[in-house]
Amino acid sequence: MRKFSLFTGVVLALALTTSAQIINVTGGPGRVNNSTVIEGLPFTATVSGLNGTPQRWSVGIGTVSGQLIFNTSSTTITNAIVDRPISGNTAVISVGATNGRGVSRYLTVQPAPTCDSDLFFLTATDCSLIAAVVSPEPAGVTNYSWSVSPSLSFTVNNNGRSITLNNPSPGVNYNVNVTITGGSCNGVTLSEGVQCNGGIGFLDQSTPDLGDENALNQGEESLSIFPNPVTGGELTLEFGEDAAAYELFIFSNTGQPVEGLSIEKAGNAAKVGVSNLEPGIYYIRTINATGKQETQRFKVE
Repeated sequence: MRKFSLFTGVVLALALTTSAQIINVTGGPGRVNNSTVIEGLPFTATVSGLNGTPQRWSVGIGTVSGQLIFNTSSTTITNAIVDRPISGNTAVISVGATNGRGVSRYLTVQPAPTCDSDLFFLTATDCSLIAAVVSPEPAGVTNYSWSVSPSLSFTVNNNGRSITLNNPSPGVNYNVNVTITGGSCNGVTLSEGVQCNGGIGFLDQSTPDLGDENALNQGEESLSIFPNPVTGGELTLEFGEDAAAYELFIFSNTGQPVEGLSIEKAGNAAKVGVSNLEPGIYYIRTINATGKQETQRFKVE
């Protein structure tokens, strides 16, 4: 689990949900249809074409979820889990009948998908802003469900991927939770506490010397942005490595995520179209695949 240097550590609580996959065990020669199952996740199996009445199901080596299960009339079992494969990633599913006959088929056991997303915070030094963002964006997400404790209203942004806390109080520890539905992070809950004590945070709400380009920039030298101020509607970022390894976030001076900007990456550079931004101060935050983060401030004229 990555930890971000500018924020408190991230706690990831896994709550994997039941797989909706159904395995069809059929009598006769050949392998089972839809034979791939996810390691450690329960699935449903049905049998058809069995000579005799189903009596005993087994998955893996002799058991279903650690127990021999006898079903005198059921052609379906639920919450089946491969206990262990017989060799490599191969397991067996079998159904025994009351007449002593049965059917067995091979299963291919696939590793469970991993969720590499984290929850991080953006905080203003004067405590006027606390924003929470899920990054990197999980593939296939259908919903984000957020909660904050103690209770505090928040604004959902970026199609649910981030929130900003409304009027957070300095010195109060807020526990922020987001449960992800769908995709590689299905059922995962990210949870972390955040507290603004004043003077800590990367968003400086004070007005910089806008005539000094260096005064607008924050972060390490491995990220360069230009021109700054932006006058031609396009901001260029240069990285010390392939730009495809980076995610980009742009925030207004009040911490609201800015959406709908065109971003083109080529080699070690990225070009961001900012022609539709109102004149003012903005922040651009980059995160690479290892969790390294940099934030720089730029002005649109």
